[in-house]
Amino acid sequence: MTAYAVTYRRDADDDAWLVEIEGMADVHTFCRTLDEAATNVREAIAVTVDDDPWQLELDEHFDVANVDIDELARLRDQAQERQEIYLAQQ
Repeated sequence: MTAYAVTYRRDADDDAWLVEIEGMADVHTFCRTLDEAATNVREAIAVTVDDDPWQLELDEHFDVANVDIDELARLRDQAQERQEIYLAQQ
């Protein structure tokens, strides 16, 4: 299985996550949340390589160099809350 190197980069000016896929310069996406970005990047790759989006292996990287510490803490808290909701549903 091919692993796709994916970089999520926070764009504070647009309040969005920009997503780039290494080796696929024409394939990228952006979203307001990381959950949306992860789904969209899978779908973008799947359409390009004609594969099931949930069978793709992603090597994910996060570039948060331009995120202020308060924003990073807010995003962390949001991720923890979503994980708790997910685990409670299992």
